[in-house]
Amino acid sequence: MFIAEIITAIAILLGDILLKNIAQYVIANAPGSVVTVIPGFFSFAYAENKGAAWSILSNATWLLTIISFFASVGLIIFLFRTKNKDRFMRMSVTLILAGAVGNLNDRLFLGYVRDMLRFDFINFPIFNIADSAMVIGVILLIIYVIFIYKEPKKTSETVETSENEVAVEADAEEVEKADVTEDTAETQAEEDGNTNADS
Repeated sequence: MFIAEIITAIAILLGDILLKNIAQYVIANAPGSVVTVIPGFFSFAYAENKGAAWSILSNATWLLTIISFFASVGLIIFLFRTKNKDRFMRMSVTLILAGAVGNLNDRLFLGYVRDMLRFDFINFPIFNIADSAMVIGVILLIIYVIFIYKEPKKTSETVETSENEVAVEADAEEVEKADVTEDTAETQAEEDGNTNADS
């Protein structure tokens, strides 16, 4: 049931950890801690981020760690509770979860997040595989909510069952009223008989 999600999460986590280690021990030792891949377009540039994206909440590592931890736990619980739901939605959540856990691992053991992916043609923060997974997951989840998700509708079988239940309840009420009427008539007859006998 969770095989595809587990494989996806493990692949993202392993790739994230591997690239972060390469960045820390190889790219960080390169001149300027930068390795150009496509001049003017893309490069590897090692950076240690103690905040969130765009260095938001810089030096608030423990706060971000706590938030990431509870968010990860919440996403895991959500996946277990929706194990029979739409696969597209579950995969979107899996990407977000894998990214959150990837960065949580860095914050827990290092106190900062290791970034290394940089687009040189725009002024954009350096990021990592975990960040990419979360962004893609959020985009897919938005697509699911807007274009795929549909409110569950009552089937004709459900409606028919409800109508039958109402009919059965109505019949039961009529039978109960008939029994009460019959009992009342018998009681009245007995009282009339006793009155005639006394006379």
